Amino acid sequence: GLQRIFHSACRAVGAPFCFVTPASSTQETNQRLAEAILEYVGVPFAVSRNSVARTKLPCRFEVVDHHPSVILDGAHNTLKMAALFEQLRTLSYARLVVVFGIFDDKDTTSIVRIIARRANTVILTQGLTSAMSGRHWATGSALATAFHNQNNQLVIIQQKSPLRALATARTIAGGDDAILVTGSFYLAGIVRAVQYPEFQMLRKRSLFFRG
Repeated sequence: GLQRIFHSACRAVGAPFCFVTPASSTQETNQRLAEAILEYVGVPFAVSRNSVARTKLPCRFEVVDHHPSVILDGAHNTLKMAALFEQLRTLSYARLVVVFGIFDDKDTTSIVRIIARRANTVILTQGLTSAMSGRHWATGSALATAFHNQNNQLVIIQQKSPLRALATARTIAGGDDAILVTGSFYLAGIVRAVQYPEFQMLRKRSLFFRG
């Protein structure tokens, strides 16, 4: 299988072969892979385990508010969206409101299918096109059709402004619900700048929200 191919390729160039056993979640599998790489370059396991566990990335399953929870994730392809919804199972919430915008060069059908299975309401939005030369956001009408093809019971709202979309999500979501902003790092970044502005980062001396 694939292991044999990789093993042969490593042997051909004189490189060591190391197999990392996949975990039950994508997040844990990535953590094991990072730890194996650090161990290979000589970082003690205790140090690598602690460092990897404390590592955070903006807009990667980033919770920036509570009651309702507001989660930012720049998932923009099928694999990342599947991993995001897998990780979402670790949270407890009543209903899921998704603020979603994506560029039209993505595999929208597969991505929409993942979201439509779990969301209660989807608010379709777009970022500014002037800042993204040569790229275009998927239109609200096209996305609405894609979502209804997957789940005709899904509540769909179109709100072109990302910030108005978030405000709309807040009026819909109760304290026990979750709001997920996803589909693009650019979109997640717009919302992040409002939820956790620069002056708060400077005041708290942290790049991340600490609620």
